[in-house]
Parts: sequence; C-alpha cells; structure tokens
Amino acid sequence: MDPAVKPRDDSGGELFFKKMSSPQILFPKYYRCLAISFLIVLLFSCTTPKHSVTWKELDRFTELSENQKARQEKAKHQSELCQQIVETLSPAYAKLSKFIVGPVNARDPLIQLSKLKKNDCVGNDRWDVFRLISRGINEHNTKIGVILPLSSTGEIGKTLLRGIKSGMEGSGSEQVFVFKDRDTTPSLDSLLAQLVFRDKVGLIIGGVNAEDASRLAAWSEDLLLPSLLIVEKRSVLYSTPERSSHPYVFPITLAESSTARALAMTSHQKQLRRVSFLRPLSGKADELCTKFRKELQKFGIEVTHDIQYEAGDYRSMDSAVMTVTGTGTAERMAEYRDLYEKKFEEAKKQGLRFSPHSVVLPPLMDADAVFIPDDFRIVRHFVNLFKYHGIDKVTMIGNNEWRSSALIQPWDPFLHGSFFADHVGSYAKLPGGMQYEFDSSEYFVLPSVAGQIDLQMMGYHAAKIALSASQNPLTTKREIVKKLRLLPQFSKDNVFEWPIYLFTIKDRRLEFAWKLEPKTEPEE
Repeated sequence: MDPAVKPRDDSGGELFFKKMSSPQILFPKYYRCLAISFLIVLLFSCTTPKHSVTWKELDRFTELSENQKARQEKAKHQSELCQQIVETLSPAYAKLSKFIVGPVNARDPLIQLSKLKKNDCVGNDRWDVFRLISRGINEHNTKIGVILPLSSTGEIGKTLLRGIKSGMEGSGSEQVFVFKDRDTTPSLDSLLAQLVFRDKVGLIIGGVNAEDASRLAAWSEDLLLPSLLIVEKRSVLYSTPERSSHPYVFPITLAESSTARALAMTSHQKQLRRVSFLRPLSGKADELCTKFRKELQKFGIEVTHDIQYEAGDYRSMDSAVMTVTGTGTAERMAEYRDLYEKKFEEAKKQGLRFSPHSVVLPPLMDADAVFIPDDFRIVRHFVNLFKYHGIDKVTMIGNNEWRSSALIQPWDPFLHGSFFADHVGSYAKLPGGMQYEFDSSEYFVLPSVAGQIDLQMMGYHAAKIALSASQNPLTTKREIVKKLRLLPQFSKDNVFEWPIYLFTIKDRRLEFAWKLEPKTEPEE
C-alpha cells in the first residue's frame, strides 16, 4: 500500500468522534497545567489571608488601644475635677444668692452656677459645666465694689473714702467705683450679694473692722473674688490656722514687713551688732518685732533682750530698763548690798537724808542699740530712765509712732544718731485732696492728724492698685489676681509693702536719710 494514501476508516464517523471526545484531545497538556494552577490559586485564596500582619500594624493597634484607655481615664479625671469644682463653688454662690434683694434673672451665669449639681458633670455635659463656671466666676464689667462705714459718727470710713477719692482723682473713673454704706445695712452679706450678682464687680475694697475684714476674706476665698482688705493687722483676716493665706486676698495694712527690712538695713549700715527689744505689753508691735528680728538675723545682728513692759507704768518700764542695762538687783544682789551700805554711810557722814533711790548699780549693758516701737511720749520717758541708770548714750530705733515734733522738742542730745522708719516722707508731697497742717516743718504734722493721713494713704493706695489691675474689660478675675501678684507693692504672701522713708535724728532736727521702694535697694 502506498504510504501516501491514508487508510480508509471503515467505521465511518466513530473513530473521529472517539478522538474528539478523549481528554487528551479536549484538554491538551498546556491547558491541563493552566487548570491545575487556577485550582491551586483558588484554594489558597479561600484558606489564607490576603496579606500578613506586620509589627508596625501591631504597634499601631496597641497605640490606639492605649489612647482609647487614656481618653477614658482623662474623661474620668475631668468628670471628677468638674464635680470637685461644683462641690466647692456652687454652694458658696448658692449661699450668697440667698441674700439678694428682689427678683433674679434665672439665665444669669452666676445664678446658674449656684444651682449646679455633681450629676451635671457626667458625660459630655462636663464641658457645658466648665464653660458655665468659667463664664460665671470671670464675668465682670470693670467695676470696683467698695464697702465702708460712711454714715456713722466714726471717722474711719469717711477718712478712707477721702483717700480713695484722692486715688481716683484725674483717672476719669468716677463711674467705676460702686460704694456701699456698711452703716445703712446690718448685713454685710447683703451688700456683697448686690455687688457680685447685680453690679458684677471684678474686685472688692473693704475691711476696716476685724469682723467685716475676716468675713470678706472668707467670702473671697469661697467665691474666687479678688479683694483688697484694709486692716490694722493681717492676722485678723483668718479665723483658723488652715486659712492663713489665700491668693485672692490682698491685705493693705501698716508697713510692718517693709519697716522691719528698712530698719535692719540701717542697723547694718551703722555697724550695730547687738540690739535689745523693749516691746509694749499691748501686743501692737508683736508682728513688727518678729519680722525685725528675722531681718536682723540676715545681717548677723543679735537680739540680746526681748522684754515686755506696760506703757505708762513706771515700775514696769523701769524694770525693763534695769534688765537691759544689767542694773537689776536680782542678778547683782551682793554688789547692790555693798553699794547700798556705802551710800548709806556717805549720807550719814554728810548729815544728809539717805534715799534708797540713790543706790544705782553701774550699768553692764551688752547692746549697742535699743528698739522701742511705741509712741514718742513713751520713748522720751525711756530716755530719762536710761540716763537714770547710767547710760549716757545708746542708739535708739523706732517705728512710725515716733513721728512727732515733740520727739525732738525740747531737744535731748541722748537721741542724737537715733533713727526710725515711716511710710510717709515729706507731708508736703502727699497726693492731692488730703488736708493737713504742718507742725514746725514739712516732716511733722499734729499727732491727731498723722493717724488720719495714714488711713487716707491706705485708701489712696487701694484705689490706685484696684484701677491698675481691673480697668481692662477683657481682663478676667483670674488675670486680675495675676496682675496684683506681679505688682511690686505686694510681697510673696500678698501683703502690701509700703515705700519706706528712713529718718535720723541729728542736732535738734529730723533728717530724711533715704527711701526704700518695695523689693528694691534704698534710694538716696
């Protein structure tokens, strides 16, 4: 058979059909591989993730979890803080709101603040509470509230008012101050409620008597309301040791801290090494003595005695001098007995009447200066006692109570070189609006007038300070407090520090030595 001739298929189409239906014919080897690969990919796509987890993603997941936990802790802390603020402020404003006379505006932020409860701080409501509190306690219209006794027969309130008006002079601030007469309203709380809720004052000036000053100090602490309180002593503002100070209370009192500092600096300049204190039993100078002692210690100056006496009582004052001069018979009894017998025999020989008062031991004084924070009359009496006990000369140190021409008239050489400090320099340079008459020179006025000028100066400084801290309407109460703290007139514990003028006594006259501004060095 010819190889070129293909065999004939006797079965007809059967052979062709078999070949076409065979897998080898329908799916060649290439297609079989492709199908198997597809099945493998499909299988893996169902059993494995689309991508593997990296460490970076795990760290991010951990960070998100921690942030979520931190946010929850922060929210919890904020809610607790909100509750603490509400528990502190809301009762105080609620208590004061009861003293409001007449209807109140329910939408007033302070009225709303007075009605807050702890539950108001739950969840997102705490932000609304925070905003309400911030708006309520900071809202004011630059007005300054003043509570003084103005209509009684006493002159303290009226004298302070003259000083305040002197501080207002030329500032164009007549409408800024809101005055309330303490004498016309028996309740201090009622006046304060009106100033806080109705007048929206940003600062209070008041005090005068110890009871009102202490009451206002407590309200200032509870309401976060800055106050300038005019008091004789800072200690009267706080009824308990726990409330010994507060950032919202700024006492304006006499210049004890500044006086102590100026006197200590002068003692150091004069090279004094030992100082004895004679302290009035009334206690009026106790705080000054304590501060002066601390200031002296900074310069290494020793306080050898600190003795109390009853002013005007001869025996008490003489006993104090005997202790300071070392002439007390209790310590030198044997020496005194010998001298007594000697004086007795001398009087007998001369035919004179013997007087026990003539027996005075020679002094053994161990101090080169004596501090007497009392008025000029007491000082002159002490001078005579020192001379009686054999002290020809010792430097005397005093405070503003020495300020009288009677201190040097008539002249006593014993006082030459002595010095004292006061918060008024030349009376001729006082602010306008103050009335007074000189007594022999610009450095002296009548004693009855000196006290009034002190009060006027306290009111003057209070007005000036209040205006400087609160005139900007955009200044919040919190910022007012910050401004007050930064003023050089206030110490770290918020106590007012006066400019101090140092005077020395020389040759029948009083001489101005130097001026000490708060927180500065002395100025000639």
